[in-house]
Amino acid sequence: MGKLVSAFSPKRSFQHLFYRPQKGYPIFDGFRAIGMMWVILVHIVASAAMLTAAFRKTDEPLLSFQVDNTPWFLDWMWNGHLMVDMFFVLSGFLIAGLLFHEHEKTGNIRLSRFYYRRFMRLMPTYLLVAGLFYLANLPHRENLWQNLLYINNFFPHKETAAPWTWSLAVEEQFYLIFPLLTLYVLTKTQYVMRWLLGLLAFSSLIRLVIYITDDRLYGVQMSQQMIDMDLQGHYYSVLYDNLYTRFGAFICGIGALYVYRFYHVQVSHLFNHTIGGKLSLLAALLCLGCILQYNVLKTSVELSDLELTLLYGFERNLYSFCMSLLFLGMLCKVSMIRPLTWFFSLRLWYPFAQLTYCAYLIHLPIVMGVISIMAGSCPAMGFNCDYDNMNSLLVAFLIAVCLTYCISAIIYFMMERPLMSYRDFTSKELPPARSTSTVTGSLLGRTIDIR
Repeated sequence: MGKLVSAFSPKRSFQHLFYRPQKGYPIFDGFRAIGMMWVILVHIVASAAMLTAAFRKTDEPLLSFQVDNTPWFLDWMWNGHLMVDMFFVLSGFLIAGLLFHEHEKTGNIRLSRFYYRRFMRLMPTYLLVAGLFYLANLPHRENLWQNLLYINNFFPHKETAAPWTWSLAVEEQFYLIFPLLTLYVLTKTQYVMRWLLGLLAFSSLIRLVIYITDDRLYGVQMSQQMIDMDLQGHYYSVLYDNLYTRFGAFICGIGALYVYRFYHVQVSHLFNHTIGGKLSLLAALLCLGCILQYNVLKTSVELSDLELTLLYGFERNLYSFCMSLLFLGMLCKVSMIRPLTWFFSLRLWYPFAQLTYCAYLIHLPIVMGVISIMAGSCPAMGFNCDYDNMNSLLVAFLIAVCLTYCISAIIYFMMERPLMSYRDFTSKELPPARSTSTVTGSLLGRTIDIR
């Protein structure tokens, strides 16, 4: 009982939210905070077009008009979906890091402890938010059970409750399946990077096969997804929100962690003191810039069948690979990207990064609510799908960000952080791992020696 009371201490939660510990990876705070705000921004702009169409009761493709009216210097905004891939890279890096840390500390890996900690980190807040969604009469609320079992991405995208939470299902499926696979790869072979690169290539192969064999997607311009919502839903269901089409980003994160942890000196020397290393980092930055700026959703962009095949098959994994290289360069304190490292490591980002999980869960209903209220109560603002009305979009974005993080902070203090603290207390009391060189026992009680 004393531990539970201590876990719910407001002072403890306040310290966890605002005081960044010395250990850890400060650069990730900036990426998580900015990535979340980017997701909110693209949902603001897209939702503005879709809700305007609903208010006008028109079948015009206003979302497509919104994309086409975007100035070239803001095209990057529509690539906010790539922030999810960045989060997957971070997850692969951090989860692999936790497993290696436990092995170095105890000599073994307790999967029971790992799954318990993931459950206590994610499920309590998810249950609370799902309950709020149910009370708010969210569309398809009768299907919220799919979300709580993390299988909502197995069902048609248009029929799921809180469809944006597909990424949480993908992460949980990764946490369930990949620890065993990655531990085998990382410990039972001398060619770890070959295995990881092979898995990355296999991920692209899966995407290629699905795209080429799908009659509804093959040869169709990406811009058509902004016009035909049924096509967009089909794309989401078969290629966008599945673990088997998105695990490449996790592999990139695991590979980055492996290189950083076991070859830190070599990779630091490579990036800081060799022309090849500096050029590779520069190429990664250039590639990231091009991918993030290139807006394939505009109707003016016409790609050949080969270009579309390459785009569907390799863009996400290429982006994730380059992002993992950038992370390595920053962690190795490469001088040529020191300004970026400084910016993403600012303490300003830390509280926002801590609230990212809850913010992601609740942001879209808030976005929709803000736009609906502004459109209904402030018609003089001219809030419609015309992108050149930047004032109303900017105001909506700022209001949505403030509301999202304020509500997230309340949930953080009331439930998320206290239960994480309680998890930290109780996970130490789990039975110690047995020393063994083979995989034995049940799944949750299994111990793995990765020497």
